[in-house]
Amino acid sequence: MKKMILFVAIFLVIGGYIIAQNLGTDFNEKEDRGSFIKLFGKWLVQVGISAKNTIGAAIGQDWLPKTENKTNETNS
Repeated sequence: MKKMILFVAIFLVIGGYIIAQNLGTDFNEKEDRGSFIKLFGKWLVQVGISAKNTIGAAIGQDWLPKTENKTNETNS
């Protein structure tokens, strides 16, 4: 569980860093902080939606092996 939390934290930090670099964010300015928070929030929502869709598609798959319905044939 600790590794999962660490992975998520690293993922969020890297995502935030990439967003900040693409915006050219100066965290000393209020407008830049606001635009960063807004864009970071939108990104988090999109990550959540994508994860939900991916997990939903995986759950909807038929994971059991296909079996053939062979009936016992008896000689008449």
